[in-house]
Amino acid sequence: MFRPFDKTMFVQEYGKYSLVLNKFPVFPNHLLMITTQFEPQTDHLTQSDIGAALDIIEQLKETETSPSWMTFYNRYYILHV
Repeated sequence: MFRPFDKTMFVQEYGKYSLVLNKFPVFPNHLLMITTQFEPQTDHLTQSDIGAALDIIEQLKETETSPSWMTFYNRYYILHV
């Protein structure tokens, strides 16, 4: 479950997403985009989801010195046992 996430990893809110550093990054600059409200993991990504990811990457490229960034999109989900 991605919520509640470790508050020390929080970057910022971005619309309907929370941006959080990944505790176990695949690359040095690895963010998670987590929806702030529950959405089923089985739902498809929307144009809005992809657009937000592209916006965030563009902003990071303009403001940071790192040559590349990666973001993973994860819907906020609740594990049902």
